[in-house]
Amino acid sequence: MDTIDITKVPCDFVIVKATEGTDYKNRYFAKHCDQAMKAGKLLGAFHYANGGDPHSEAEYFIAYSKKYVGKAILVLDWEGQNNPQFGRSDRAWCKEWCDHVYSKTGVKPLIYIRPGGEHGAEALFHESGNAEGAFAVRQHLAVCPYAVLGLAG
Repeated sequence: MDTIDITKVPCDFVIVKATEGTDYKNRYFAKHCDQAMKAGKLLGAFHYANGGDPHSEAEYFIAYSKKYVGKAILVLDWEGQNNPQFGRSDRAWCKEWCDHVYSKTGVKPLIYIRPGGEHGAEALFHESGNAEGAFAVRQHLAVCPYAVLGLAG
């Protein structure tokens, strides 16, 4: 939103949407990131996954947010809306995307995901006895409970 002035928002950090899939770029991304940094707020940049090719989506995100790599935490938003891979290849898709971002930036992304249930954080990273399950140990999760608590708008 062009009308938001991040410098006036009472918060400690801001996570700004950068991209979605391989065809959406938030046109206010740089403006909001710059405002957050100017105000001394911690910064994050996120990509909303559409479940396309994980390498293509990662490249799209990296290209658009490269100015903030090293200044912002990089985040993958893994949800079901507009994402045909959600519930089908959750772990594999997230791992490929995160590994690709890490290999290109040296930054391990955070994954933003709902808490439990069939396609939540518990299901996505529960298996710890195999190589894919070890992925959970190497990643950070931001678990978003508000949808589960009925707080989402």
